[in-house]
Amino acid sequence: MRVHPWGAYAGALRRALEMLKYDQMPQLGDWLGEQLGRWWLVEQKPLHGFQVVAVPLHSDRQAQRGYNQAERIARAFCRRTGLPYRPHGLRRILATPALHGLDPERRARELEHAFAVDSVAAGRPILLVDDICTTGSTLARCAAALRKAGSGAVEAVVVARPVLNRKPRADA
Repeated sequence: MRVHPWGAYAGALRRALEMLKYDQMPQLGDWLGEQLGRWWLVEQKPLHGFQVVAVPLHSDRQAQRGYNQAERIARAFCRRTGLPYRPHGLRRILATPALHGLDPERRARELEHAFAVDSVAAGRPILLVDDICTTGSTLARCAAALRKAGSGAVEAVVVARPVLNRKPRADA
């Protein structure tokens, strides 16, 4: 699956995403989605025929937070790009632990049966929207559920991706 990141999960963008998720600032999702949409229209080719689906939160986590940050980003992204938003495309049916401290294999295991498809047009391509793509496990599990339900191709657009820290080789 192709993932289109807008920026690096560092500096001011990292702080904005942390404030969005943990400091009760849902309006940042609207602003980030608007910026993501502007970037998409300038830097990317429009994806004709795509439906936009936000990566869902489990209902318990969404009730605790009060909103889904990916949904706020996706709605604003769609307002800017004109792509159709499918608010009930995916549902998170398993409450998984916080994933940010887990290794990629554990993330994949935790997410294995976490998503169910509610409503997408069969055969139509999907553009998933999320705030951060760390290992890609969440996006991959969402894409697998969508493809199993009969969607077309699945791609993703995210606000940020971590900067890779490469250690120098010992023999260098």
